[in-house]
Amino acid sequence: MKKPFFISPPRTRSTILYESLVPFVTEKTRLLPCEGHSEPFLHTLQNKTIIDSNTGLTHQMEMYPIATDKSLSIHYIYPWVFKDNRTSVIEKLKLLKKARDNGNEYYIKGTYNIADAIDETMDFFSDYDIVLTLRRDIKELVCSVLYATQIKMFHSRTSNRDLYERTKKNITVSDETISQIKHFMRKISILYNLKDVYDLNVVYYEDLDTCDNIDECISNIIGTEEWKGYRPEGMPTPLDNCYNSLINNYDQVIEEIQQYETYFQSLR
Repeated sequence: MKKPFFISPPRTRSTILYESLVPFVTEKTRLLPCEGHSEPFLHTLQNKTIIDSNTGLTHQMEMYPIATDKSLSIHYIYPWVFKDNRTSVIEKLKLLKKARDNGNEYYIKGTYNIADAIDETMDFFSDYDIVLTLRRDIKELVCSVLYATQIKMFHSRTSNRDLYERTKKNITVSDETISQIKHFMRKISILYNLKDVYDLNVVYYEDLDTCDNIDECISNIIGTEEWKGYRPEGMPTPLDNCYNSLINNYDQVIEEIQQYETYFQSLR
């Protein structure tokens, strides 16, 4: 069985696919589990912060992986060790290479931050079965990311559905955040381009609209239905939101996305 590696912009239902396979993949391959977070290539997290008691300033904490012969353990630290996203990705690839040289590899997921070092990432995972998860509807992708980032909750699970519903609220996207849309679209365009360059298994969010379709997709990815006997509990559940009603300045956000949609298509 070939080792799977997911490359995924946020909000493409990749977590459902990835987590469904954790027990099966870690038992059937040489890949060790990832503890604390499945996406070690993230640089920082919105909901992992620290307050400086001297200044009162809040800082996002950096995601820092520790490789062992049992797992890849994710820690959160401040001050940062890595100066920027690209440095973070490159140094984490070096850590993974050192672990591989010692006989250890890990079942992890590649988020959109790998776009800052895409050639190096693709080279490292060249012997993996790469699964690229995307959305056909770019407007919905961007709106979904903006909304999840602002409410600081990316996944609804059976264990937190009540909390998710309580957290769910109308938001107004700030002008500062709207100004970052172009940068975000540039980065995810690099991931979209991969399907035209590499032999990948491409999966679209829109095709993962029911539990049966999700199961079928996973079976196609892994080449067997045996994984169903290993299905874990507490999985994320598919949930669609109507962002035109949840985002107060939806028209302003869509106008900004449309402004760069042609730019996005040209990069692809």
